[in-house]
Amino acid sequence: MPYTFPTLSMGASFENFSNQIADDPTYRSTMEDGSTITRAQFTATKEMWRFNYRFLVAADKALLKTMQNSVVVGAGEIAWTNPEDGVVYTVKLTRPIQFRIEPEHHLKHSAILDFKES
Repeated sequence: MPYTFPTLSMGASFENFSNQIADDPTYRSTMEDGSTITRAQFTATKEMWRFNYRFLVAADKALLKTMQNSVVVGAGEIAWTNPEDGVVYTVKLTRPIQFRIEPEHHLKHSAILDFKES
């Protein structure tokens, strides 16, 4: 059962939000004459997202760290609701969460998260 993404005091920021397919679904083969043959994979493509949260309080940072430790960064699955469309996805972190101190408010943090669909 996936870990449930925590409820934070602030919603996701769409400032650096990105969404794309996770992997190129094309197989490529180079022939002896230098030409390339391509074909599509027969599996479904998966998506990935990058987004951030801004002006998080210490309790929010602690919730995200607890989630990250519980799923051992990218080993475990997370049930995450995409803030763009409200759809719940089962995802994994693709790298550790990056925390920064907000320059406008030194007692608050931002967090950058990268997810890939499981």
